[in-house]
Amino acid sequence: MELGGDALTLIITGPNAGGKSVAMKTVGLLCLCMQAGIHLPAASESELCVLDNIFADIGDDQSIEDDLSTFSSHLHSVRRILAEASSQSLVLIDEIGAGTDPAEGGALAASILRDLTDRGTLTIATTHHGMLKAFAHESPGIVNGSMEFDQDDLRPTYKFRMGVPGSSYALELARRLGLPSSITDRARELVGDDRVKLDHLLSDLERQSQSYREQIKEVSQERDRLNKLVEVYEHRVKELKTELRDIKRKAVSEAEEIVKGAHSLIERSVKEIRESAAEKAKVKIARENVQRLAEDVAALKSEEKHDELSNFVVGDTVRLRGGSETGEIVALKESMATVLWGDGKLRVNIQDLKKERRQKTSSSDKGHQLYLIEAKNEIDVRGLMGDEAIPIIQNFLDNAVAAGLHRVDIIHGKGTGALRKKVTGFLKTYVRLKSFRLGEWNEGGAGVTVVELAD
Repeated sequence: MELGGDALTLIITGPNAGGKSVAMKTVGLLCLCMQAGIHLPAASESELCVLDNIFADIGDDQSIEDDLSTFSSHLHSVRRILAEASSQSLVLIDEIGAGTDPAEGGALAASILRDLTDRGTLTIATTHHGMLKAFAHESPGIVNGSMEFDQDDLRPTYKFRMGVPGSSYALELARRLGLPSSITDRARELVGDDRVKLDHLLSDLERQSQSYREQIKEVSQERDRLNKLVEVYEHRVKELKTELRDIKRKAVSEAEEIVKGAHSLIERSVKEIRESAAEKAKVKIARENVQRLAEDVAALKSEEKHDELSNFVVGDTVRLRGGSETGEIVALKESMATVLWGDGKLRVNIQDLKKERRQKTSSSDKGHQLYLIEAKNEIDVRGLMGDEAIPIIQNFLDNAVAAGLHRVDIIHGKGTGALRKKVTGFLKTYVRLKSFRLGEWNEGGAGVTVVELAD
């Protein structure tokens, strides 16, 4: 309920025993509580103003001794109110204009309310006069209000509605309280078509208003539910983004560790092979370590391939795995992609495609490059001096052993035989050999030494 500003006077209509007088009394009691500094049993956003006086004309003060009828007793109270009420006062009048001819009583009530409104007095009045509903609708500063009535159960709901006039529902209440239907039907006929139409109009308005309020309540509840879902969704998306960043950061860290480990493992394996006199157990352990490293790298490649398959989008530049020609994805459907190659299109399983990426290697990555051992099955040292050839041959044999080769050829040429003697002398001290010999006529003869490596 809101009173003040553009709406100084409130006319409350509605059914009997529907709560009109109780609503008006409640406003008066709350104002008195506020004036006395008592906390109000109302919503926290409620606002009240300080009043210089509160006037109330509620109840029936008729008296035979004082020669006062119901109507005249009300007039005595109203006369005092009109004499003393100011723009800072609150006036409460119950059943204004009652107890006399409805037409004259309604007209008198309208005149009283107009006077109080013009002087700026806050006024609440209850009534059953139909003309006052139209008067409130047409008069500035005066508004309608009503108590809600349940159309289905024919019972008041005791809910106040601002800005909407209400019907008295006298005939409906009479029927609910047990009056014969013949009485209520005849009464409805006597009221007249215009009045019945007005009551029906108000009833329809009441019914639609209740329906709209229920729909608004449901929409509001659904909106609150959706807002909560949106909050949960946004929170979850934020968490997933954080988790994704953490996973990527962890993956990069693990990849760096694998690269560092691979580098150090290979260096350590080569060093152990050189220093351990090529013991079979040491070589076997080194091979197993390299094999495990290869398996780790293969696992990473498998994960990368899975990620690539799930990240294809239209417009990606791709090539066939094992091929070199690039094309562009123009359509995707389930596991198949339509790729534009030159002037033609081809449908390909996305598992057979690889994204074409062009990445620059930053200088910071150079310290963690993986150096793979390059093992060959022959080496040519012709033209070198003996002291120059021996370190090269040793490195060649170390790589061959690490790679698991069983036979290699050292090409030293025939010449004077000096280089061959140096090579032979070194091979006698190289314990990783199973045997060595000069080549056959079809292997290069005396210009080649064939070396059998130990397992």
